[in-house]
Amino acid sequence: MDCRNRMLPALLAAVLGFGSGGVSHGTEPDIRWRAGGHFLAVASVEFLPDGEHVVSASSDVDVKLWHLPSRRLAWASSDGRFGPGGIRVAPDGSYYVAAATELDTNVVTRTLSAGFPTVRLGALNVPPFVTAISPSGGRVAAGGFSPTPVEVRDLRVWNVSSGRELAVLPAASLPDVGYIERLEFVTEDDLVIGSIQRLTRWSTDGSVRWARAATFPESIVF
Repeated sequence: MDCRNRMLPALLAAVLGFGSGGVSHGTEPDIRWRAGGHFLAVASVEFLPDGEHVVSASSDVDVKLWHLPSRRLAWASSDGRFGPGGIRVAPDGSYYVAAATELDTNVVTRTLSAGFPTVRLGALNVPPFVTAISPSGGRVAAGGFSPTPVEVRDLRVWNVSSGRELAVLPAASLPDVGYIERLEFVTEDDLVIGSIQRLTRWSTDGSVRWARAATFPESIVF
């Protein structure tokens, strides 16, 4: 992947955040402007497939849709529910999935057109921290971890169209997974879970295909 394409979401996060300072890099971004769109730090920025829109999420509990060529705000939600991991946009750009706030355990999707309806997929036993969308956009996964009062971990997969829960990571595997930092679908059925010093490939059929040590799983790009 071109280095500029990898850097652009981070640069956009900087300019979309309220009060952001100047961005200094060796290569100038394709687009730069101070949107002033969020009052708190931007947690995530995702491109839509048309390349002309991005969705941004901030801990000010707003999700916003931006039109890049015009530098205009196209849509904003004052009830965009998401946790520290921000939001993930479906491959076709039709919806985003969001983990709930730290005081909630729900996982929701929100359509990015036709009235922007929100649909609750389900809930974890702990606040969601990371989410993932399958390559087809038909499945969503969410995982979370709570250290108190006792360590609790939960990871589940849902069918987006029906809302049906498809799989739960077996409790016997959860102690080895640890604190979940990354979650990505590598196929429609398999996910790679990145936790502290460990990568695990888990299938929705209930099997753990492999587990490997990883020094810095949060820096791995799937």
